[in-house]
Amino acid sequence: MFKIFRTIYPRKTGSWKLAEESWDKAIAEGATETDIMEGLKADINNWIAEEVEPKFIPMAVTWLNQRRWEGGLSVDITGLSKKQYTEYTDNDWRVYAFKNGLSDYEKQYVPQHMRKELGIGLEVVN
Repeated sequence: MFKIFRTIYPRKTGSWKLAEESWDKAIAEGATETDIMEGLKADINNWIAEEVEPKFIPMAVTWLNQRRWEGGLSVDITGLSKKQYTEYTDNDWRVYAFKNGLSDYEKQYVPQHMRKELGIGLEVVN
């Protein structure tokens, strides 16, 4: 399964020998291959949705050593994204609000038609 992980992991730099050792260690400590791969799929989807530059994606050995498959987002992608809040699609807002919650600052950018769905109310936030 590690061969598949290596094939689909988006950042190809770093030591793959060390990454494989980290993979084996995680499995020995009770992680399942399915958990790791599902976590990777979730992170890849986040990285794609937020257009994260490859240099901000951790190397595979780091991702594995830090057990990032367990914690949802592996990086704070909002600060690394090329997208501005004004460019978010409705689905971007749903995913972002679900994963991170919305600060008062972010709420001002939520489109009016999305406010009720996201629990903001219909008032205009200034």
